[in-house]
Amino acid sequence: MNVFLGSILLGDGLIGYPFRPVGAINRALFTLAAIGLLIPIVHSGKYATLTWATNAIGFLLAAMLVSAEWLARVPRPAASAAVVGRDG
Repeated sequence: MNVFLGSILLGDGLIGYPFRPVGAINRALFTLAAIGLLIPIVHSGKYATLTWATNAIGFLLAAMLVSAEWLARVPRPAASAAVVGRDG
């Protein structure tokens, strides 16, 4: 799951267009979140906590970025009532 989400975020960071064009700072943040998610989780050893923490930080950063971009997208205009409710 993390690899799938991380690769989509990496594409958003490299292309710069998740829902709308984004600037350089958001592109860097998308790439940073992707790197955090693409680090494999180790279940034992001295780096186990670090890998879990980087994945959690990457996921939280991704959630904030995607929700901010989703809310900032330009909504499509609604169809006019004259076109939809035309009487013949």
